[in-house]
Amino acid sequence: MNRKTLSVLAVALALGAPAFAQTRTVSKTSGDFNTLAAAVAFFTSSDPDTNAPNIIQITDSSVYDEAISVTIPVTIEGVAATRPIIACQPAPVQADANDGLVVSLGSPGSVTLRNLILIPSKTSTPSDDVLRMVGADSTFTLENILITANNGSDAPVTSDGLSDPSLVGATVVGDDGAHFTGVNAVYNLTNFVASAVTGDGIVCGGSAGIVFNINDGCIFSYNGRLGIQAHGAFTINAPTNRVLVLGNKGFAGIWFAGGHTVRIVNGANVVDNVVDGIEHNNDGGAPFSLSNAIIAGNGDDGLMINNTSVNQPISISNVTIADNAGSPIEVADAASPLLTVTAAITVSDSIIAGPGLELNHSGATAMTISNSAIVTAGPNALPSANNIGTGTINTASIINADPIFTSTTYGTSLFYNVTSGAYASAGTGSTALAGGGTYNSTAVDSWSLYKY
Repeated sequence: MNRKTLSVLAVALALGAPAFAQTRTVSKTSGDFNTLAAAVAFFTSSDPDTNAPNIIQITDSSVYDEAISVTIPVTIEGVAATRPIIACQPAPVQADANDGLVVSLGSPGSVTLRNLILIPSKTSTPSDDVLRMVGADSTFTLENILITANNGSDAPVTSDGLSDPSLVGATVVGDDGAHFTGVNAVYNLTNFVASAVTGDGIVCGGSAGIVFNINDGCIFSYNGRLGIQAHGAFTINAPTNRVLVLGNKGFAGIWFAGGHTVRIVNGANVVDNVVDGIEHNNDGGAPFSLSNAIIAGNGDDGLMINNTSVNQPISISNVTIADNAGSPIEVADAASPLLTVTAAITVSDSIIAGPGLELNHSGATAMTISNSAIVTAGPNALPSANNIGTGTINTASIINADPIFTSTTYGTSLFYNVTSGAYASAGTGSTALAGGGTYNSTAVDSWSLYKY
């Protein structure tokens, strides 16, 4: 060994060897442990290397009917072709009530859950949430996770959340699919599905400094109350594979419940919820941005805006609001002074259609709509008056043509397609008015507004 090689080795040793992940496997038939709880306990009580990331890999597709509390930084992931199922019993260490899988970090760290199905246990069913996560100055990542009811045979009642499942004979959790909270914690969700739970699909808690990032492929559907209850710095950003908020049975698909510093929805389809699509209210002290979205088929208003503290600017762009039973946009209520909205509202490159009620703007400042369609013709026409509220609506570069919507079922390539040539140059800068869709230049007058 020459002197140069020795010198390089000396430097490497001085800097310290790189920290490699330490991995333990879980399987019913082979591996380091045959229960997930045992693998978690191993890292909790005797972490071999505190400088190396802890990884637990479930190598089979079995059902793990267990009571589990996670109090250490760790990655838990399924690595088989089919995701393993965790049938969650009430956790030994609870964060607040009688939850299933509990992740609670008392000091800064990170936890990742990946490629897992979480259902309530038939053996001992949690009376609160399936998943509860809380931590301070921590990062939580959830990828390819399904949370739903137990079909009675230790399998999920739905595999994708795209249809309303039967709950006959099912074991359902007492409340929400997942409840996230903490102080200065960051949550990142991708391809996360919460469907057919008793309460909300997810609750994003409102503690100080908390950040929620809801990314591509997330679905919140057919839950007994809300799809999403949102607090904190809340962002939906799904440019590639839109977030779907579908068929939830409470008073809204998405409810901004208060305590926000950021409210952004970019890339979401909020459809067929029993009451309102989105409610922007309760301490709207942060600006609200809604873009690249479809709000359609909801049982009351498409977008509800109210409460005296809604005073920061509201921007709506590249959105289609159609076929809602109530108003496409409902701003406050002229009969309720306590609900007066003082925020400036701008709408651009959007399609506002019926056949529900007219726009209802009773805010204290003007709503400005430009380079958009206010539909007054065809089966999706609004009633004759554009505004039944007391507020002022200013318009510029508006078309009233029938968009000639074409619709098919969820999960296919088409939903609420625009096929009207009148829309070809009605957007800003004479671009195609797609209303949250993508203009297909290879077809004749075709806008694909829904791809999942």
